Amino acid sequence: MRDRHLKFHEDRDNLSLDGLVDLIAVLQTHLSTPSHILIDPLGWSSFRKLKTGATYNSSLLGAGTSDAVERLLSLPVIVNVALPAYSGLVIDRTAVVSAVGPVQIATSSDVYFQNDEIGLRATWRVGHAVVRPNRIGKFTIEGSGS
Repeated sequence: MRDRHLKFHEDRDNLSLDGLVDLIAVLQTHLSTPSHILIDPLGWSSFRKLKTGATYNSSLLGAGTSDAVERLLSLPVIVNVALPAYSGLVIDRTAVVSAVGPVQIATSSDVYFQNDEIGLRATWRVGHAVVRPNRIGKFTIEGSGS
């Protein structure tokens, strides 16, 4: 997995998406086709605060009073609280595989014989793995602080 730290300065004059652009380019050199970006709510908040320029109040991601569409660099963004604060992942969905087994049902009347009842158990096996870790990128947003 590739790591990239995106620097956010306190004065917000030098903010850009260049670090994310570079991360996606590196992933693409490893035959990745990024399909979406996962990001935590605080990280998404930092991206939404990006302005079109140092003296402007208009947002780089959306216009003024309308909320920013959850997309970055033409990739859909999924905001998820399960990620660490100020961090995200660039995902290639073909780099992750999953397997699902059948639902297995078992019954037993032995334990509940005295009460004239039947016990029921259902199990379902699900697994997943990252088979191409060089096609997934991790980034953190440094200095966002607010």
